[in-house]
Amino acid sequence: MQRDQSRGAAPARHAARAEARTRRAATRSAAAAAILACALAGGCSPSPQTPTPQPTAFQTALGPCGDPCRVAGNDGGELVYFLKAAEELNARGDRLVVVDGACRSACAAFADRARAHVCITPNARFGFHKASVYTADLSERLAQVEPPQSPDILAWVAANGGFPTNGMRDMDAGDAARFWRACTVEERETARS
Repeated sequence: MQRDQSRGAAPARHAARAEARTRRAATRSAAAAAILACALAGGCSPSPQTPTPQPTAFQTALGPCGDPCRVAGNDGGELVYFLKAAEELNARGDRLVVVDGACRSACAAFADRARAHVCITPNARFGFHKASVYTADLSERLAQVEPPQSPDILAWVAANGGFPTNGMRDMDAGDAARFWRACTVEERETARS
């Protein structure tokens, strides 16, 4: 089923998305602050007793979450972080991601790439749009391109109107069930606790 998110969304969805953006920004800000502190101190050389923990690509993309990791309001972000998170999850294979709400843009690319470690609930929604390519200083958009999705997702998007340049092409849980497995009741409940 196709829906165009450009018509607006419920306030609760906006609040969940804002909260997810805040969590991701806090993770990135903490990493940036650590790097800045090291630079100001003249360099960092952590002692063997106190290693400095670095956020994983998974943490940078999805923020702090449990195991299983519940995604309920993720609007995406920088694609490179999400693709690296999928690569990391596929290599380790030790976590489950439960999509229990919106997973849009780069988050949808992550869920596609890490499909073997992702399950969906009836609340799952995926959003797709063209990816933007910018100059190195982010001052100018150079192009909009199709995001790196698998052939079956690309075919679904094409059959449902293509990648919009503005707004999102939304996939509801009914359509998503063709691509991701349904979470068990236990997986849903564990992720929500």
